[in-house]
Amino acid sequence: MPPKKTPPPSSPVTLPVTGTQNPRQDILDLLRALTHHALEQGQFAIALKALELWGKEMGLFCGRAVPGGSTLKPLAQMSDEELDTLLSELT
Repeated sequence: MPPKKTPPPSSPVTLPVTGTQNPRQDILDLLRALTHHALEQGQFAIALKALELWGKEMGLFCGRAVPGGSTLKPLAQMSDEELDTLLSELT
């Protein structure tokens, strides 16, 4: 089996300056820069993870996907019957 090819060295990335008065925005800026750099380098798994973290922080993903394509509501919004059904499925 031939040896794996080593990818060419990546170009240096310039990350946004952090340490401002808004740490949340600093993290979002870093995630955005990381996503762009990862995509340019063909590192799609890294880009996908950065986009996932960004999306979660922005509230784009609500609930949790379950088999069958449905989405669970937050427990506080479930009726007693829905909670009983969920509990029986988990046990």
